[in-house]
Amino acid sequence: MGMLEKMLEKKNQQVRRPYGYETPQCVKEFHENIDAIIEEWKNYVASSSSNGTPIDELSSAQGYLNEDKKWKAFFVHIYGETPVKATKYFPVTARLADKWKDEVKLVFFSNLEPGKHIQPHKGNNHGVIRSQIGIDIGQPETTGVRVEDKTFHIKNKEYFTFDDTFEHEAWNRGSGDRTVLIIDSCKNFSYFYSIINKYLLSKMKDTEYVQSTLEKLKKTN
Repeated sequence: MGMLEKMLEKKNQQVRRPYGYETPQCVKEFHENIDAIIEEWKNYVASSSSNGTPIDELSSAQGYLNEDKKWKAFFVHIYGETPVKATKYFPVTARLADKWKDEVKLVFFSNLEPGKHIQPHKGNNHGVIRSQIGIDIGQPETTGVRVEDKTFHIKNKEYFTFDDTFEHEAWNRGSGDRTVLIIDSCKNFSYFYSIINKYLLSKMKDTEYVQSTLEKLKKTN
Protein backbone atom coordinates (compact mmCIF):
# COMPACT_ATOMS: atom_id res chain seq x y z
CA MET A 1 0.00 0.00 0.00
CA GLY A 2 1.40 3.38 -1.05
CA MET A 3 1.55 6.58 0.97
CA LEU A 4 -1.62 8.06 -0.54
CA GLU A 5 -3.57 4.87 0.13
CA LYS A 6 -2.40 4.84 3.74
CA MET A 7 -3.36 8.49 4.23
CA LEU A 8 -6.83 7.91 2.82
CA GLU A 9 -7.35 4.71 4.78
CA LYS A 10 -6.54 6.51 8.04
CA LYS A 11 -8.96 9.33 7.18
CA ASN A 12 -11.66 6.89 6.14
CA GLN A 13 -11.49 5.06 9.46
CA GLN A 14 -12.36 8.35 11.17
CA VAL A 15 -15.48 9.05 9.10
CA ARG A 16 -16.88 5.73 7.87
CA ARG A 17 -20.22 4.45 9.14
CA PRO A 18 -22.62 1.87 7.70
CA TYR A 19 -25.49 4.25 6.85
CA GLY A 20 -26.92 7.67 7.68
CA TYR A 21 -25.22 9.52 4.83
CA GLU A 22 -26.63 12.59 3.15
CA THR A 23 -27.94 11.64 -0.27
CA PRO A 24 -25.34 12.53 -2.92
CA GLN A 25 -26.45 15.23 -5.34
CA CYS A 26 -25.87 12.92 -8.29
CA VAL A 27 -28.27 10.37 -6.81
CA LYS A 28 -30.87 13.08 -6.33
CA GLU A 29 -30.71 13.87 -10.04
CA PHE A 30 -31.10 10.21 -10.98
CA HIS A 31 -34.12 10.17 -8.69
CA GLU A 32 -35.57 13.26 -10.36
CA ASN A 33 -35.57 11.25 -13.59
CA ILE A 34 -36.80 8.03 -12.03
CA ASP A 35 -39.99 7.74 -14.12
CA ALA A 36 -37.95 7.78 -17.33
CA ILE A 37 -35.43 5.32 -15.89
CA ILE A 38 -38.17 2.91 -14.81
CA GLU A 39 -39.68 3.13 -18.29
CA GLU A 40 -36.28 2.33 -19.81
CA TRP A 41 -35.99 -0.78 -17.65
CA LYS A 42 -39.48 -1.96 -18.56
CA ASN A 43 -38.79 -1.44 -22.27
CA TYR A 44 -35.48 -3.31 -22.00
CA VAL A 45 -37.12 -6.31 -20.31
CA ALA A 46 -39.96 -6.35 -22.84
CA SER A 47 -37.81 -5.94 -25.95
CA SER A 48 -34.96 -8.24 -24.93
CA SER A 49 -36.93 -10.81 -22.89
CA SER A 50 -34.13 -10.48 -20.34
CA ASN A 51 -33.67 -9.23 -16.81
CA GLY A 52 -29.91 -8.93 -17.19
CA THR A 53 -26.91 -11.24 -17.10
CA PRO A 54 -25.90 -13.36 -14.10
CA ILE A 55 -23.55 -11.01 -12.31
CA ASP A 56 -20.85 -13.63 -11.81
CA GLU A 57 -20.54 -13.88 -15.61
CA LEU A 58 -19.59 -10.21 -15.66
CA SER A 59 -17.65 -9.99 -12.41
CA SER A 60 -15.97 -13.23 -11.37
CA ALA A 61 -15.49 -11.88 -7.84
CA GLN A 62 -19.23 -12.31 -7.30
CA GLY A 63 -19.16 -16.02 -8.12
CA TYR A 64 -19.53 -17.26 -4.57
CA LEU A 65 -22.57 -15.02 -4.11
CA ASN A 66 -24.39 -16.21 -7.21
CA GLU A 67 -24.05 -19.95 -7.57
CA ASP A 68 -27.78 -20.19 -8.28
CA LYS A 69 -27.58 -17.56 -11.08
CA LYS A 70 -30.56 -15.68 -9.65
CA TRP A 71 -28.75 -12.35 -9.30
CA LYS A 72 -28.77 -10.57 -12.66
CA ALA A 73 -27.27 -7.24 -13.67
CA PHE A 74 -27.15 -4.74 -16.51
CA PHE A 75 -24.21 -2.34 -16.30
CA VAL A 76 -24.81 1.16 -17.63
CA HIS A 77 -21.58 2.81 -16.51
CA ILE A 78 -18.32 1.51 -15.09
CA TYR A 79 -15.41 3.82 -14.26
CA GLY A 80 -15.98 6.28 -17.08
CA GLU A 81 -17.06 3.73 -19.69
CA THR A 82 -20.58 3.29 -21.01
CA PRO A 83 -21.17 0.09 -23.00
CA VAL A 84 -22.78 0.55 -26.42
CA LYS A 85 -25.80 -1.54 -25.46
CA ALA A 86 -26.38 0.69 -22.45
CA THR A 87 -26.78 3.77 -24.64
CA LYS A 88 -29.21 1.81 -26.81
CA TYR A 89 -31.51 0.61 -24.05
CA PHE A 90 -30.92 3.25 -21.37
CA PRO A 91 -30.23 6.63 -22.98
CA VAL A 92 -31.50 8.71 -20.06
CA THR A 93 -29.66 6.65 -17.44
CA ALA A 94 -26.47 6.68 -19.52
CA ARG A 95 -26.68 10.43 -20.08
CA LEU A 96 -26.96 11.07 -16.35
CA ALA A 97 -24.03 8.74 -15.64
CA ASP A 98 -21.92 10.61 -18.19
CA LYS A 99 -22.95 13.99 -16.78
CA TRP A 100 -21.82 12.90 -13.30
CA LYS A 101 -18.83 10.81 -14.40
CA ASP A 102 -16.47 12.72 -12.09
CA GLU A 103 -18.54 11.58 -9.12
CA VAL A 104 -20.22 8.38 -10.30
CA LYS A 105 -18.05 5.28 -10.69
CA LEU A 106 -20.59 2.54 -11.19
CA VAL A 107 -24.22 2.43 -12.34
CA PHE A 108 -26.08 -0.81 -12.88
CA PHE A 109 -29.50 -2.39 -12.62
CA SER A 110 -29.49 -5.19 -10.05
CA ASN A 111 -32.21 -7.83 -10.32
CA LEU A 112 -32.92 -10.49 -7.72
CA GLU A 113 -35.20 -13.26 -8.89
CA PRO A 114 -37.67 -14.92 -6.46
CA GLY A 115 -35.92 -17.00 -3.84
CA LYS A 116 -32.58 -15.23 -4.20
CA HIS A 117 -30.54 -14.56 -1.07
CA ILE A 118 -27.23 -12.74 -1.39
CA GLN A 119 -25.30 -14.00 1.61
CA PRO A 120 -23.67 -11.60 4.11
CA HIS A 121 -20.54 -10.07 2.61
CA LYS A 122 -18.45 -6.90 2.51
CA GLY A 123 -17.34 -4.74 -0.39
CA ASN A 124 -13.72 -3.67 -0.64
CA ASN A 125 -13.86 -0.19 -2.24
CA HIS A 126 -13.59 2.31 0.59
CA GLY A 127 -13.58 5.26 -1.78
CA VAL A 128 -17.26 5.09 -2.69
CA ILE A 129 -20.66 4.91 -1.07
CA ARG A 130 -23.51 2.94 -2.58
CA SER A 131 -27.06 4.09 -3.26
CA GLN A 132 -30.05 1.99 -4.30
CA ILE A 133 -33.20 3.29 -5.98
CA GLY A 134 -36.27 1.06 -6.29
CA ILE A 135 -37.11 0.30 -9.94
CA ASP A 136 -39.41 -2.72 -9.91
CA ILE A 137 -40.26 -4.04 -6.45
CA GLY A 138 -43.75 -5.49 -6.49
CA GLN A 139 -43.64 -6.91 -2.96
CA PRO A 140 -41.33 -4.69 -0.88
CA GLU A 141 -42.36 -6.33 2.37
CA THR A 142 -40.86 -9.64 1.17
CA THR A 143 -37.56 -8.15 0.00
CA GLY A 144 -34.86 -6.30 1.83
CA VAL A 145 -31.26 -5.31 2.41
CA ARG A 146 -29.59 -5.57 5.80
CA VAL A 147 -26.63 -3.31 6.50
CA GLU A 148 -25.03 -4.19 9.84
CA ASP A 149 -27.91 -3.84 12.35
CA LYS A 150 -30.50 -2.15 10.12
CA THR A 151 -32.83 -3.61 7.48
CA PHE A 152 -34.19 -1.53 4.60
CA HIS A 153 -37.38 -2.48 2.74
CA ILE A 154 -37.37 0.06 -0.07
CA LYS A 155 -40.27 0.52 -2.45
CA ASN A 156 -40.39 1.69 -6.05
CA LYS A 157 -38.84 5.17 -6.41
CA GLU A 158 -37.48 5.13 -2.85
CA TYR A 159 -33.74 5.26 -2.20
CA PHE A 160 -31.13 4.89 0.50
CA THR A 161 -27.36 5.23 0.75
CA PHE A 162 -24.92 3.04 2.66
CA ASP A 163 -21.28 1.99 2.88
CA ASP A 164 -21.08 -1.48 1.39
CA THR A 165 -17.70 -2.19 3.01
CA PHE A 166 -19.76 -2.99 6.11
CA GLU A 167 -21.44 -6.38 6.27
CA HIS A 168 -24.65 -6.49 4.26
CA GLU A 169 -26.98 -8.99 2.62
CA ALA A 170 -30.05 -8.88 0.39
CA TRP A 171 -32.97 -11.19 -0.32
CA ASN A 172 -36.14 -11.65 -2.33
CA ARG A 173 -38.71 -13.90 -0.70
CA GLY A 174 -41.54 -12.72 -2.93
CA SER A 175 -43.02 -14.17 -6.12
CA GLY A 176 -41.76 -11.44 -8.45
CA ASP A 177 -38.40 -9.90 -9.28
CA ARG A 178 -36.75 -7.20 -7.17
CA THR A 179 -34.98 -4.65 -9.35
CA VAL A 180 -33.03 -1.63 -8.12
CA LEU A 181 -30.65 0.86 -9.69
CA ILE A 182 -27.30 0.82 -7.91
CA ILE A 183 -25.06 3.88 -8.01
CA ASP A 184 -21.56 3.97 -6.54
CA SER A 185 -20.37 7.55 -6.06
CA CYS A 186 -17.29 9.13 -4.52
CA LYS A 187 -17.32 9.22 -0.76
CA ASN A 188 -17.52 12.75 0.59
CA PHE A 189 -14.21 13.59 2.27
CA SER A 190 -12.78 17.01 3.03
CA TYR A 191 -11.28 18.81 0.01
CA PHE A 192 -7.71 17.49 0.28
CA TYR A 193 -8.75 13.89 0.83
CA SER A 194 -11.40 14.07 -1.88
CA ILE A 195 -8.65 14.91 -4.38
CA ILE A 196 -6.64 11.90 -3.23
CA ASN A 197 -9.70 9.67 -3.35
CA LYS A 198 -10.69 10.70 -6.87
CA TYR A 199 -7.13 10.21 -8.07
CA LEU A 200 -6.98 6.69 -6.63
CA LEU A 201 -10.41 5.83 -8.04
CA SER A 202 -9.32 7.03 -11.49
CA LYS A 203 -6.53 4.44 -11.46
CA MET A 204 -9.02 1.62 -10.96
CA LYS A 205 -10.21 1.80 -14.57
CA ASP A 206 -6.89 0.32 -15.70
CA THR A 207 -6.99 -2.61 -13.30
CA GLU A 208 -7.43 -6.13 -14.64
CA TYR A 209 -10.64 -6.46 -12.62
CA VAL A 210 -12.37 -3.51 -14.33
CA GLN A 211 -10.92 -4.18 -17.78
CA SER A 212 -12.04 -7.81 -17.74
CA THR A 213 -15.56 -6.75 -16.82
CA LEU A 214 -15.61 -4.21 -19.66
CA GLU A 215 -14.52 -6.90 -22.11
CA LYS A 216 -17.26 -9.23 -20.94
CA LEU A 217 -19.84 -6.46 -21.23
CA LYS A 218 -19.09 -6.14 -24.95
CA LYS A 219 -20.33 -9.71 -25.41
CA THR A 220 -23.35 -9.72 -23.10
CA ASN A 221 -26.50 -7.84 -22.04
